[in-house]
Amino acid sequence: MTALLELGAGVGWPDAEAAGAARSHAQGQHGRLAYLGEWLAGTQGRFPPRPPRRARCIVLGDLSIELSVRTTELASMLEIGVRGEQVPSSPDDAFALG
Repeated sequence: MTALLELGAGVGWPDAEAAGAARSHAQGQHGRLAYLGEWLAGTQGRFPPRPPRRARCIVLGDLSIELSVRTTELASMLEIGVRGEQVPSSPDDAFALG
């Protein structure tokens, strides 16, 4: 546990003021997209946040072929890199993989 705490010691907290500005701007609209905007503003420490330069998507879990194809097509249209990962059923196995 100590190693994990040491690893995260240099990671700054999200900017609550910027995240709050994004939350106020959304005014309860836009559903989960508003949460993404709030997170992005908080982690960048500014509102409005800058668009991500290298958007990436990691899909975890057992994907059906249909979902995998749709995800890949959408990612290609948005120019987003996609990486699928099978998640081990055991947390210990997942941590062992890194």
